[in-house]
Order: sequence, then C-alpha cells, then structure tokens
Amino acid sequence: MTARRVLGAAAALCLIAAQPPPFYLGTWQIIAVEPAAWTHGYYEEDKLDALKKFVGEAVVFKPGSVEGPPPIACPEAQYTMSGVTASTMFDGGLVNRILTDDKTAADDTDPSGGYISAQRLAEKLGFRGFSWKSLGTGCATPENHAIEVDFATPDRAVFAVEDFIVSIRRK
Repeated sequence: MTARRVLGAAAALCLIAAQPPPFYLGTWQIIAVEPAAWTHGYYEEDKLDALKKFVGEAVVFKPGSVEGPPPIACPEAQYTMSGVTASTMFDGGLVNRILTDDKTAADDTDPSGGYISAQRLAEKLGFRGFSWKSLGTGCATPENHAIEVDFATPDRAVFAVEDFIVSIRRK
C-alpha cells in the first residue's frame, strides 16, 4: 500500500470518527400520555391508567437499544430515520376522518369544514411546519405495532402505544 493510500484511509477514518452521534441518542423523559384523536373519545380507561404510570420515567436511546418502560423498551433496536407529515403520522391515524362537532373551532377543520384537519391535530401535539423526522426502532409493542418516534423538535417527540400518544422530551 502506498503512503498516499494510507494517508487517504486515515483521513477517511478521521472523518467517520468526527461525525457527531445521532441527535436522538441519550436520555429522555415521558412527560404525558393522552388518548389519540382517532379514538373519538372511546378508549379503555384501564389501559390509559396503566400507561400514565410511566409519566416521569426515563427512556434511553442507546446505539443498539432502547431502555425504558415496556411499551418502548427495545433490547435490539435497528434504527431507521425517515420523514413524516401530519397525514402519515401514526400510520395515518391523524387522517381517519375525525368528524367535527359543535365544539370544534373552524380553524381546526379541513377545507370542507366537516372533518378535523390532520395538520391542526399535529400542531396540537407541538408539531410546526409540514414535515418532521421519524425514527423507526425496528421493534414493536406487545400488540405488534411498530414503534415509530416522531420528533416535533430535536428535544420533543411522540410515539403511539395502541390508542394513546406518549410524549417525551430530552432530559
């Protein structure tokens, strides 16, 4: 191997080593659990109560695993980063044609006025703009739903567990 190739390989390794770790790695805290909009107000209260017990608990994203309460713990995470919009969040759960009622503000509806806007629902969860980063963990909940973490900001995110939205923030 020539000296030039050795120097080139060394420079490439330095660039790889100098890359900052992914923004999502580190300790997060569960700050809220609430019923998802697609439940239309109908959900199992005992499941909500069980999930609310995790508020205040830590979730730690490590290079190959997620540590935390059972709904998100993942001993062998295989992360994939993608993008998400209001209409694709929670496997499209925000666009399940949620009908408006007498209490719905006109600003919360879609152009027809008959349905709640997915974009407005995303905004109520703290998402601003049109699209956001979404982290697949490669793991699933006990009900076999893929765990996807959607980031409103680099320090705030949400994920779904059955019919509930779990909010986390960086600790």
